[in-house]
Amino acid sequence: MDLNFLSLKPYLTYQEENDSEFFFTTENGDEYAIYFHATDGYFPELSYVNSVKLFGFDVSSKVSETLFDKRISDTIITSVIDFLSDDRNILVYVCSQSDSRQRHRNRLFNQWYREYNQNKFFKGDITFDGDTFVSFITSRKNPFMGDFNQAFFNFGNEYK
Repeated sequence: MDLNFLSLKPYLTYQEENDSEFFFTTENGDEYAIYFHATDGYFPELSYVNSVKLFGFDVSSKVSETLFDKRISDTIITSVIDFLSDDRNILVYVCSQSDSRQRHRNRLFNQWYREYNQNKFFKGDITFDGDTFVSFITSRKNPFMGDFNQAFFNFGNEYK
């Protein structure tokens, strides 16, 4: 395992009925959900669409006023790295605009990518209207990387 990954101290995640969602509880009792949902509605023409997942996370239950807990980001990063350990997987994410902090989220994801990439992953980015950030990350060994990169940017051009 790489040294950058050894510094991560993620919370223990668990699954309930849905195998595309993971949950964890912080030391302060806050509950989070991490999900990897199907994208077949966005890329129905791809033969490998089951390997493409829409990634996100959210607070399920907030009981504390803690502003920063590094283990939350460690858990999110670990979940992404675990998902991408299958070279055929492709992770797509949209930085939430719910509280107008999408630019901050985009910078944070870019920072995580630079810190943990170690030239193992490839990332593509699209920005719509200056404030909608959509990206994908996959292994550089992914046999579908070139094809998906083209499909991703074609998808983006449809909405520009």
